[in-house]
Amino acid sequence: MDTGKVSRIVKIGDPDADILYKEGREVTEFGKSIIDFAKDLIATMRAARGIGIAAQQVGRSERALVIDVSKGVDKSTTCKSDNKIVRIRNISPIIMFNAKVENHSKETRVGIEGCLSVPGQEGEVERYISVEISYQDENGKSHRLACNGLLSICSQHEIDHNNGIVYTKKAIKVSRKV
Repeated sequence: MDTGKVSRIVKIGDPDADILYKEGREVTEFGKSIIDFAKDLIATMRAARGIGIAAQQVGRSERALVIDVSKGVDKSTTCKSDNKIVRIRNISPIIMFNAKVENHSKETRVGIEGCLSVPGQEGEVERYISVEISYQDENGKSHRLACNGLLSICSQHEIDHNNGIVYTKKAIKVSRKV
């Protein structure tokens, strides 16, 4: 996939920050413009040294997100994509439109999260240990992803963005990054 353009990241306190609290519209048309948008999301995430970013964070109210946790996991770490076991590094970056958590573990864990839209802070957030997600790729094809670990946490965080939820609303505790 060609390189996209880097967009400005909307941050808490910006005049247009209300977009962060708006649920995204379902993406129904796929084609060149949505593929270009996915490229832009990837370029923006990488330029900011993030592991995920959602449409709301670049000022768009759509159910779109990208994730790349490949540098944060062992190169042999796997997940299930469309019922096949795959290495996370081989499917990254993952582009998701209309992503939805379909199933999740009963077990949760509390972990530290940060956000490109909330610079200088981190929070303790309770998340499901594992999730199964349905989504569409940039061509509109439907997929299922079953994951745990960092990919599960990041997926839940970015899907929350698409639902208009910033992690600070779910955090048990928020503090300044040290």
